[in-house]
Amino acid sequence: AVSILISSDFLKMDKLVRQSLEYIYKNLNEIIATNCNVSCIPDLLFRQLAKYFHNPYKIEQLHDRKNKIRGKLFEYNLKQLLTDRKIIRCQYCHTIMSIEQIEFIPCLSERLMIKINGNFSFQHKIDSKFNINDWIKEIHLRGENSWRNTFCSIW
Repeated sequence: AVSILISSDFLKMDKLVRQSLEYIYKNLNEIIATNCNVSCIPDLLFRQLAKYFHNPYKIEQLHDRKNKIRGKLFEYNLKQLLTDRKIIRCQYCHTIMSIEQIEFIPCLSERLMIKINGNFSFQHKIDSKFNINDWIKEIHLRGENSWRNTFCSIW
């Protein structure tokens, strides 16, 4: 299945690529058990395969004792999760959140403001020095270089 996927991609046979990706997704446990080298799947195709595993519980169900593919799937899913939304850190409370959550997550009590309509709102300030890639690397190292642990910490 993996060799068909790679060959069909090389020959620009898009329908066969999709069918191969679906087959690999549905039968990945069996493919891993045959000691097939799934690490030879090119990056672009692997990203497409990772999209099938949008639910982390599906990755968790893979029987991959040698971690040939699970870690990489968690890594790609984490990158997708973080690129779908803008992640920021507050300069005051150091909370990491998505930009959509900024009004709903409490900050320090002295940062509580009253809006014109009378509702309370916390005034986070985006930390311009925050680097999401450094943050992910730090969590990855704390998680014993496991993308599964990194994904679970962030998710």
